[in-house]
Amino acid sequence: MIAACGLDCSTCPGYRCRTGTDPCLSRMVAADWSADLHRPIKPEEAYCNGCSWTGPGRLSPYCEACDIRQCVYTKGFSTCAECSAFAGCTILQAFAVDNPSAMATLQNLRLR
Repeated sequence: MIAACGLDCSTCPGYRCRTGTDPCLSRMVAADWSADLHRPIKPEEAYCNGCSWTGPGRLSPYCEACDIRQCVYTKGFSTCAECSAFAGCTILQAFAVDNPSAMATLQNLRLR
């Protein structure tokens, strides 16, 4: 599952927690997210159904607040790769600095 930004949701620990079958992973993800976000996240809240999820359930706190996700879905796209402003997008370019593999994924999607 490729997120709007090009990240692979299946590699996210929060996405792997969505089944609720690994309480140790849920506790670890909750602790990590709590530290990163400077607010408490309970283990039962430490899961994500993936960036493209629109049904009942949950997105990670990162996906909920993601400017890229908001932009992509407001425009009716699945990923940034579909956008004509792809090459000049300052939000995406800033994200790509720390996530070069996501940018490579989006560029490969553009070639299809």
